[in-house]
Amino acid sequence: MRPNFIGIVGGILAFISLALPWWTFTMSFSYPGGSYSADLSAYLYQVTINSNIPDFPSGTTSPDVWWCSVALALVVIGGLLGIIGSIVTPFGDKLLIGGGVLTLLSAVIFAAGLQGDLAISGGNNFNDTRYVNRLIL
Repeated sequence: MRPNFIGIVGGILAFISLALPWWTFTMSFSYPGGSYSADLSAYLYQVTINSNIPDFPSGTTSPDVWWCSVALALVVIGGLLGIIGSIVTPFGDKLLIGGGVLTLLSAVIFAAGLQGDLAISGGNNFNDTRYVNRLIL
């Protein structure tokens, strides 16, 4: 049998998604005293914040939330199963389906965890840094 190239591409795309931010947040505001901005990018393994706002955290750190670790593990396992399932013939279909399901589940877990943490931190109240502090502290 020949390899399943779509499964190989899907597994490779799962690993490429690890290099891209899974959520970004940009804010900027100005007033007569000046102009400020902040960019937050959440990857599964790090959070990067670039800010010129006084007393607002800035830098790169690891996320301190369980759902990022679970989503990271599911993407890695799903990507590996997708690539292996595309090459192995006896159980290849089952491995390929399992890898796809795990990779999709990682996106659902990330979105649900992010939404839950945003709701806990005050929803639309971005005047404080509670959510940013929860991600990086």
